[in-house]
Amino acid sequence: MWSGVRAPSRVKLSVLMIVAAIVVGVSVPASAGASQPTTAGLSVEQGGAAAAVQTAADLSGFAAGSIIEDDVFFNRGTMTEAQIQSFLQAKVTSCRAGYTCLKDYYDTTRSIAGDAMCGAYAGGTRERASRIIYKVAQACGINPQVLVVMLQKEQGLVTSTAPSSYAYRAAMGQGCPDTAACDTRYYGFFNQVFGGAWQLKRYANPPGTSQFFTWYAPGKTWNVLYHPNSGCGTSKVTIQNQATANLYYYTPYQPNAAALRAGYGTGDSCSSYGNRNFYNYFTDWFGSTRYNLRPAVDAEWERLGGSDGVLGSPSAREVRIAANGGGYLQAFQKGTIWWKDGAARAVGIATSALRVDYFNSGGPAGPWGWLTSEPRCGLIDDGCLLIAQHGTVGHSTATGSVLIPPALAVEWNRVGAAAVGYPTQAARCGMVDGGCLMPFQRGTVGYSPASGAMTITPDLAQAWNRLGATIVGYPVAPATFVDANGGGSMQEFTRGTLWASPVGAVHMAPGVMASQYATAGGPAGAWGWPAGSPRCGMVGDGCLMVFQHGTVGYSPASGAVLVPAAGAAVWNRVGAQALGYPKSAATASAGNGGGVTQDFTAGAVVTSPSGAVALRSGAFLEAYRAAGGGGGALGWPASDPRCGMVRDGCLMVSQLGTIGYSPATGARLIPAPIAKEWNRLGAVRLGYPTAAATTTGTLISQVFQSGTVTYDSATGRTTVR
Repeated sequence: MWSGVRAPSRVKLSVLMIVAAIVVGVSVPASAGASQPTTAGLSVEQGGAAAAVQTAADLSGFAAGSIIEDDVFFNRGTMTEAQIQSFLQAKVTSCRAGYTCLKDYYDTTRSIAGDAMCGAYAGGTRERASRIIYKVAQACGINPQVLVVMLQKEQGLVTSTAPSSYAYRAAMGQGCPDTAACDTRYYGFFNQVFGGAWQLKRYANPPGTSQFFTWYAPGKTWNVLYHPNSGCGTSKVTIQNQATANLYYYTPYQPNAAALRAGYGTGDSCSSYGNRNFYNYFTDWFGSTRYNLRPAVDAEWERLGGSDGVLGSPSAREVRIAANGGGYLQAFQKGTIWWKDGAARAVGIATSALRVDYFNSGGPAGPWGWLTSEPRCGLIDDGCLLIAQHGTVGHSTATGSVLIPPALAVEWNRVGAAAVGYPTQAARCGMVDGGCLMPFQRGTVGYSPASGAMTITPDLAQAWNRLGATIVGYPVAPATFVDANGGGSMQEFTRGTLWASPVGAVHMAPGVMASQYATAGGPAGAWGWPAGSPRCGMVGDGCLMVFQHGTVGYSPASGAVLVPAAGAAVWNRVGAQALGYPKSAATASAGNGGGVTQDFTAGAVVTSPSGAVALRSGAFLEAYRAAGGGGGALGWPASDPRCGMVRDGCLMVSQLGTIGYSPATGARLIPAPIAKEWNRLGAVRLGYPTAAATTTGTLISQVFQSGTVTYDSATGRTTVR
């Protein structure tokens, strides 16, 4: 318990403490400042010897009134026996020949009954030093890290490669008063470790003991010496906790400014080093003396560089959080470590936007739950991903941090942020069939338990969101791009196919139209890309669907046939009830300026620069066809036919005039000037033309059933005979 120099003994205290030692069968300190021999020519509690062991120290956090907090000092669960052994082995990789280092040291221990200070200790033959340290820590409720540090600061046993037999006999400075040699009754490594731990508990005056140790009582201010030489002075120290009081009972001196400036080195003639070195070793080896770190948290902290790493030093006590299975939060100067109960490892995150977002989401108690990995940053667009209890968090500067449920995260990991970007909104789950959707910067991920998760490109996602999963279902295959007819995308869903192109985004359910479209070559075929949804259940079990290059009409009798846009407009106007369904492809004729004719099951549609006209099946249509149709003498229609006239007749305006028809006369073209007079007088008076019009000079004449109409182009006069 020596502080670096010999101190006057406390005779009364020595007697009382030795008596106590005899009662429990182990030695306890005889005074607050006992002497010990040196190692390698210097005391291990002197600055010079410590400097030979460590080359740097940070004493900026040393506080004379709170050297170590009770939560840390009395926490018996910081290290397992195996961890203690591993630590000792790491400090000394090989021993000098002829010496036994602490990592290889064994001692025979004896059984000790429990008392107010320590629980019972079950003795054993050839117990390893690490086992003794662990068992004593458990029995006495002392942090095993504290015992390891005490062994170092008292005798340098932890780092020594050539420890003397005396170093083991007086390992903790137990029973070694300042004014006399060490009491041989308390020699031995086990006696030293158990007795030292017992004494550290006795200082707290536990129930069942006398209230003897009161002169460094916590909560009060005491004059604490800098050195056994009283001429070096004192300063007032408010002792803030029992653990710090224990250290002053054990070594009743505080380091002066010179000792603190020296780090592990030598200060001045008024310097003492015991409590300084305790702080140095503990913080360098095990972290903060202020806040106890759980093993898993400590391991993560050390992995991240400890106090010199990205998190800095602990800045608050751990916080217990019961939500999502329970665990602990430990704050640091520049970040946080979280550890869920039973998890294989803790997770630390330095101060960052992602960490802020995690706290804003509720931290472990929020929807993310506990973190299971550190962030992986440096992704495209300066993004990050973070694995959490309830999914994967995607983060970018543009989108912030959004939780991706596990089923959707599988797809995001598959396609990568480069393809789909980062999530822009929280997932919307609880949809039909147990599904979810989640928008990303460059697409949407759709999921159902039956189909799995798949990315939907933005153009298709817009239609999917509009129509809904009830109609479309969920994606079952990746979207594909088809570079035909202007290009576009298609994707299979559980309830059909979505198509997206410059002409629109359309859903096509499985059925006759879908199969007919595939037979026609799909988007690369003559129909082009879908431009409207199928409309089925029409007359005759028919369907129609608008495509890039027209409208497709289907009936079981006629099959599926494309109707060009101009003809489709007429068909939509007249209706399938009147015209039926297209039964053959449209055909073009060059005569009279050109036009297109398409046959339907109940008529035909004729389109030309003069107009688009529906001709229903019947005698008039047959007569029109017989006359050569639009490319013949009658010309291309310019209006719908008007039938049901007198004598079962019809008339229809064409590009060349007016066509008059009756079953008795057939179909004849009436030139415009003649037709004007015919329309005025009517078919009731004139009947229908029986022959084609003739031209003689300036006179145009045409014979009708009930007369002849003549028009003089020179005078503009029309006469009727």
